[in-house]
Amino acid sequence: MKINLLERKKVSIAGFGAHLYDHERCLVAYTTAGMLVLKNHPEYKNWYCTQDGRFFHLTKDGAQVREVKAHLSPASLRISKHMHGAYPNLLPLHSMACHRFMWEVWKGPRTEGLEIDHVNGNKLDWRLCNLEEVTPAENRKRAMMLREMRRNGIEPAECYSIEKLRKIFNSIREIPNP
Repeated sequence: MKINLLERKKVSIAGFGAHLYDHERCLVAYTTAGMLVLKNHPEYKNWYCTQDGRFFHLTKDGAQVREVKAHLSPASLRISKHMHGAYPNLLPLHSMACHRFMWEVWKGPRTEGLEIDHVNGNKLDWRLCNLEEVTPAENRKRAMMLREMRRNGIEPAECYSIEKLRKIFNSIREIPNP
C-alpha cells in the first residue's frame, strides 16, 4: 500500500496522534509503540480495522475516530439458534460479522463457494492471521478435528500456534477419505 504523505488530514483518536490519508482510505496512527495502520471497509467508508482485530469508526464530521468493540447482538443470538454458535458483529452494522468485515477490508470479497474459517477455532479471534478461506467441507472437517482435540483435553488456541494448526490442517487435507 502506497501512502502519499502530502495528502493527509489530521484527526483525533483518544491517546494517539493520527493522520487520515483520504485518497487511500487509510488511517495511520502514531503511538508510543509505533505506527498503527487502519484500513477502511470498501462498503462502509467510515469504518476501519487493524490486522490485529481492532475496529474504529470515523465520525460524520471526519474529525474524530473512536474504537468500537464487537458485540453479540440480539439479532446474532437469534441467528445462532440455526447455526453452530453466534459470531460477534459491529454495531450498528448488525449484519456484518467481525471476521467477514476483517476479511473484506484486508483481502477483498470472499471467493464464491468458500467460507472464512477461524484457524484456531476461536470465533472471538478475528485477527487476519487467524482467518483463511476454505471449502465448506474443509471447514466442517477442521471443526470436527478441533472438537475432537477439545474432547481430549487440548484447547487448540492455547496449545498450538496458528502456523502449527495450519500445518496440521494441510497435512490432513492431503490424506484421502476412505
